[in-house]
Amino acid sequence: MGVVAAAESPPVTEILQLLPNPADEVTTLYIANPSAVRSARLFITDAFGRVVMSQPLRGQLTELAVGGWAPGVYFVRVERGGGVPALAGKLVVAR
Repeated sequence: MGVVAAAESPPVTEILQLLPNPADEVTTLYIANPSAVRSARLFITDAFGRVVMSQPLRGQLTELAVGGWAPGVYFVRVERGGGVPALAGKLVVAR
C-alpha cells in the first residue's frame, strides 16, 4: 500500500479569524496566539492596495467598524515588530 499524506491544518498559534465575515457594520479580529500581537501592527488594504486602516494591536480581540467602508474584499495583515509578516486573511464587506 502507498502512503497517503493528509494536508495539515495550521497550528492554533497561527490562526487569525474575522467574525462575522462577510461583515456589514462591525467585525471582530481574533488572534489565537497572544504572543503574535506583542509589538504587532494591523494593516487592512482594499483591492487596489490602498491602506484603509493601520493601527497597533493591543490584544487578541480587536473590533473593527467597517460600516463606512465600500462593499468589497479587503486584505488583513498583521506584522510583528520590524515589519515581519505574521498573519494574513481576507475580509468581505457586504451590504
